Order: sequence, then C-alpha cells, then structure tokens
Amino acid sequence: MSKVDIKNFITDAKIIMNTDYPPTRFIVKDILPSTGLAIIAGPSKAGKSLFTTQLLNSVAGNCDCFLGHEIETHGEVLYLALEDSASRIKERLLKQKLPVENSNFKMAFDWSKDEKAISDLDSYLTENPKIILVVIDTKGKLCKEQGTQVSYQGEYNFMGLIKDCADKHGICITVITHLRKRPSQEDVYNEINGTSAIMGSADTILILKRPRNQNRGILSLTGRDFPEREEEIFFDYETLTWKSLGENQNANPNMTPERLAIINAMKSLGKPCKPSEIAEVLGKDNKVVGNLLAKMQEYYFVKKSSQKHGYWLLPEWEDEEIKTSETELEDIF
Repeated sequence: MSKVDIKNFITDAKIIMNTDYPPTRFIVKDILPSTGLAIIAGPSKAGKSLFTTQLLNSVAGNCDCFLGHEIETHGEVLYLALEDSASRIKERLLKQKLPVENSNFKMAFDWSKDEKAISDLDSYLTENPKIILVVIDTKGKLCKEQGTQVSYQGEYNFMGLIKDCADKHGICITVITHLRKRPSQEDVYNEINGTSAIMGSADTILILKRPRNQNRGILSLTGRDFPEREEEIFFDYETLTWKSLGENQNANPNMTPERLAIINAMKSLGKPCKPSEIAEVLGKDNKVVGNLLAKMQEYYFVKKSSQKHGYWLLPEWEDEEIKTSETELEDIF
C-alpha cells in the first residue's frame, strides 16, 4: 500500500481567495441544491409523500416553480417509493392533475437494503447519467431492522455512503424520514428520528409540519447553501398539492376537505341554498351539513342570508331577495 502524502491535502486562505469557484447551482432555488444529500422529515400523514410526488413531477416536467421558488434545473428523476404501490402513485398523480405521461419520472417500489442498496443505486446512476434527483422514501425501508440501539457512528457512516454517492454523480439524493412523536421545545431539527448523525451528514434539511385538520403547514429549511428560515405553505385539498401563500387561494389554516366540499357544492348550485340542497349534492345528512355551515360561518367561509331564513351564501355573493317557489309555498301551507 502506497504511503499517503499529507501535504496533498493542505491549502491556504490565499489560494482559496484567489480561486474562482462556480456559483452554487440549485434544482429548486434556495430549497434543493443540485448536488449533495438532503433530508425531508415530517410526522406521519403530514403530506410528505404528496409533497415528494409534486416535487419530482415538477422537476421532471416543465413546471417553472415549486412552492413559489424557481426550478433552475429540469431532468430525469428517480423515486424509490418503498412505502407505496404503482396504483397508489397513479391515483395520487391523477388527483394532483400534474402531467402524468412523463418518461423522465422513473420509480421503483422495491430495492435492496443497507450498503447493497447504495451500491445498486451507484450502478444504476452510472448506467443512467441523466438522473439529476433521487428520492428515497423512506430511510427506514432502506435499512434492515436495527432495533433501538443505533450508534451515531453507524448512522453517520451509512448516511455518508449516500452523500458520497450523490457527490460522485453530481446529483441530489433526498432521503425521507419521520419525526419523533414528542416535539422539541428548543429546536425543531432535534425531532428528526434517529441520531444527530442524520442532520450532521446532510447538506440540506427540510422539515414539513401540518396540524391535523388544517391546510396550513410550516416548512423549516436549513442548509449549507442558503439562510435558515421557515416558510408558510398551504395544502390545496382540491388538487392535493402544496402551494406557497401567494399561490394558494384557500390560504386559510381552518380550511378542511369537508368545508371545501361544501363550498364546491354551493358553487355548483350557483345560488343561495339550504343545508338540505347542499346535503343532497354531497350525499350527506342535513344535520351534519347544517352543523358544518354554522362552524364555517365563524371563519367567514359562508354567511347566512339576511333576506330569507335558512339560506346560506358564499361571502362574495350578493344577498339579494330570494323568491319563494310554488313548491316551497305548498310545503309551507
């Protein structure tokens, strides 16, 4: 074995300051650098998988922005959807109304484990050099069961293999993982499941949180290539996509799928309506719809008609006098 010359590793500040380095390149500006290891973490059922498919399809397609940030680099992507099935991905993409006939969006639903997984990924990337982004969903599915005694060094070494693979091929590899159930009062990044080696080895960390039954989420971001910050984002239940505050017309934390369904039913009726009419459109119980309308009024999603008892309007509708039909007169008398 040849002796390593330590002097080859040494430089100085003068050399660095007089060297021209290329600017940092991004896949998504100030969110996802084009090279390195990224982590996306969040609690279960917070919308991480929908966030991921939206991100991948945006990069693989012709979308200009993601969450209001410019997509600087488009190209082929690989999604290791190890917790999903092809049928579920198809349903998700159809609901998101994103372009689905996209051969740039590659995916696999099964993969090898541990070090062999990284070796296989390295081989695939060598054979497919047009891939610019890989998402592994999730870290837990890529590793064999290790129990609760996972060492810092062991986890750092494994994450280091993923980062080395990303750096070797000049791409971004993003790993999806979960948060601990007990929140941290001091630092949200301490909630990432596993040892602190996960954060220590990553170049970029994204944490997605969304309270139950709300569409408002907080995306916390930190990394080596942009300032640490938080962004308020909103989940659009109609398209199952995440949007920035400026993109989302329903940017209200109290919007839920049930409330959105009532609003859409009222829009389809196109006029002030009674709970029974909305219930008929939705196939729901009158009383349930009435209770939802009363709650929605607190957030100004709907308003009561001042012209006729029992009718509801959307806030933008004019509260004009509502004429009683002959059928309704018969019901009254």
